[in-house]
Amino acid sequence: MFSYHTSFFIAKRYFTSQKGTLTLFSRFLWLVVALLTFSRKRVRTAYHQLLDAVVEQNFIQILSYISMIGIGICTAALVIALSYFNGMERFTVNMYNRFSPELLIKPKEGKVFTYDEKLKALLLQQEGISEITEVLEDNALLISNDKQKVITIKGVTDNYYLQNHLDTTIIEGSHLLVKNGTERAILGLGIKHELGININQSFAPLQIWYPKRQYKGVMTPETAFNRSTILPGGVFSAESQVDATVVIVPISMTEHLLNHSGNRSSLEIKVAKTWSAVDLQEELQEVLGNQFEILTQREQQADILMALEIEKLFVFMAFAIILGIASFNIFFCLAMLVIEKKRDISMLFSMGASKNMIRSIFMIEGSIIAFSGSSLGLSLGFMLCYLQDKYHLLGSGDYLNPMNLYPVEMRLNDFIQIGLVIVVITLLASIFPAKNAAKTIGSPYAN
Repeated sequence: MFSYHTSFFIAKRYFTSQKGTLTLFSRFLWLVVALLTFSRKRVRTAYHQLLDAVVEQNFIQILSYISMIGIGICTAALVIALSYFNGMERFTVNMYNRFSPELLIKPKEGKVFTYDEKLKALLLQQEGISEITEVLEDNALLISNDKQKVITIKGVTDNYYLQNHLDTTIIEGSHLLVKNGTERAILGLGIKHELGININQSFAPLQIWYPKRQYKGVMTPETAFNRSTILPGGVFSAESQVDATVVIVPISMTEHLLNHSGNRSSLEIKVAKTWSAVDLQEELQEVLGNQFEILTQREQQADILMALEIEKLFVFMAFAIILGIASFNIFFCLAMLVIEKKRDISMLFSMGASKNMIRSIFMIEGSIIAFSGSSLGLSLGFMLCYLQDKYHLLGSGDYLNPMNLYPVEMRLNDFIQIGLVIVVITLLASIFPAKNAAKTIGSPYAN
């Protein structure tokens, strides 16, 4: 006699027939306006009008409003939090991509490998490669102005600036490694500040020391270290950790300093426009074999991205727990509704309704409350994230540093996950009151 559509109609009818919702909301808004006017008379009048509207409401109706608002606020907060972590991930990837090649080839074992003509010819035959930059790097000691610091000296070939956006990170000087026939070093902003380096002083070159390998004899600075001098030519600012450790120099200097003629620590590959990095990675792996490890930009930043993903997961779990706590209002609302509607339940049963139908009515009622609140929360979260992404409502306004603008990025996958969590929580909060409603059929207290 009755169907699922009947259950849905009854639940929706009760939800939409609640009186005074618009009045209660308008009275609340009027109280907010009165508080903003700082008028005691208006605040007192608005407060009493709000109390009268609350008294006119059924307590279960008020509890359902609280349930919807609580779920809506928690949902909006979850959307904002996940979108912020997405923005952080995007910001981190873009920041490191300015310094990371599209593909990085490095040996699986050891620090260096021999880059001979055979290997070079093999790589040049690949259609997807646009540029190959040879890299030879290691830790060394940098001395300037009677100060010293352990740095990573990175020797590169002349086409290094074509690999990434190094020229856009230069804040002082030039990105050229050779200027007026003189080799230059490009150093991070953190190194410049720590050692007090002035790139405009041509009479104060940088000293770079590197220990000699397999040295036998009396250990003195003059005999145990290879030393080179080079003028500073530019200062870059890409990422704080990189800025504080990396000095970029011509590869001829590192070959002499590290005594690694013909050896390379890595090769940086720029992918042709018609190719994707993943496709070229797979092809190069087949050509080079298992002796080399080939990494995309995301794989080069795997540790940082993994840390962000773990933080995002814990934030999601924390807000899901808070959302679960907020859903207890649905449980209490339905439990009290069962008590209030015992007579109506018995009437439906006498008209031919089954226990499954009674259960479905209350399950649908809980779903409507959760759906209304979550729709409000998803819409509010979407709107706030959109406004932040477009107009930067929060932040210092420092457009040179996007981190100060609280980056956000909305993803459809997050909205789907939030929806699934709400569905599960709603089912858990509604199933016990629904079963209890079915048990009241035939109870002597139902009449």
